[in-house]
Formats: sequence, C-alpha cells, structure tokens
Amino acid sequence: DHVTVDDRLLSVPRNFSYFAYNKPPGPVVSKKRQGQRPTIYESLPSEMQNYKYAGRLDAESRGLVILSDDGKFIHALSHPSFRLLKYYRVQLSVIPEKLGMHFGRGMFVDGEFMKASRAFIVDPGRKLVEVILSGGKNRQIRRMFEALGVEVLDLYRYRMGRLSLEETTVPEGTARAILPEDVLESTRPIAEFS
Repeated sequence: DHVTVDDRLLSVPRNFSYFAYNKPPGPVVSKKRQGQRPTIYESLPSEMQNYKYAGRLDAESRGLVILSDDGKFIHALSHPSFRLLKYYRVQLSVIPEKLGMHFGRGMFVDGEFMKASRAFIVDPGRKLVEVILSGGKNRQIRRMFEALGVEVLDLYRYRMGRLSLEETTVPEGTARAILPEDVLESTRPIAEFS
C-alpha cells in the first residue's frame, strides 16, 4: 500500500542493525582487499556484507569497530565534529619521556598536525600506555610514536564512546548486536549531527 499525506508519499521507518565487532590482528577494515591482506568482511556473515563501519583500524591493530546498515549513525560516529572519544591501550618498545606533553600539545608528523585528547602511562613495567583520541588520522597513534622513535608492539582499541569491550563481551573475531545508545555519549537524535 501507498500512504500519502497532502499528496506526499510516506515511508515506513526502517529497522536498522548495529554491531560491535572485535577485530583481530591481520585483516584490514575495508570493503576491498589491500594486496594479500583479507578484510574483516571475509569473516562476517553474508547479511553483514553491506554494513558500513566506524572506527577503522590498520591490519596490525585490534579491537572495537562499529558496524551498521544505518548510514547516518555511522556518519555521526565517524565525522570529526561528533568528537566521539576512542580509547586505546598501546604496548611500546620503550615509554618516551614527556609522553603527555607530546600527545597533548600535539606534533607535526610528515607535515600533518596530530594530537590526542590524552595520553598517560598505565603500567610502566609492561611499557603500557593509554591514548584517547577524539578524532583520528590514518595510523595516527603509530605515526606519532614513530616520530618519537618508539615502536608500537600492540595497539588495542577497547572503547568507543560509551561502549567498552571490557564491559561488553565480544570474543575476538566476532560481532555482537548492540543499540545506538550503547555507543553514543549524547542523547541528541542522529539527524542533528548530519
């Protein structure tokens, strides 16, 4: 049936799906293969092949990626103006001096200015630090540490917005259904961020 009001066709709101995916090291977060590297979509069920993603991670990195068929939601999470906080635990070859200053004030890396919302030491013995980003450029954390002469041994994103893999069980390499409000730090409708 077609329902119109004042000669305008109305559409039924669509039910969208939202998932938290715990990416293992190895695959890339991309629709297309990059060289011989598999993509995350190769391990996802067929009904999720057209989902978009928020929170791209490079092949070596692991952790939380959000998947959905709701384009406005993914756009809101991905757009820098939304300022969604992303939390990373990073194991290093060595902890650089003045970590908080370098990441908090920012630095130029390959002519591009990069900074973090916060960076601090979690466990000095294990050389484990936490970095919080509100935006994110391509391989930003790795590139910032490389500029300081430090090798990243492991990069794990454990939280985006309100959703944390430490509070929501999602085994590595699997996806679990979530709600938008599990991620969003704001109760404003998504349309306001478009």
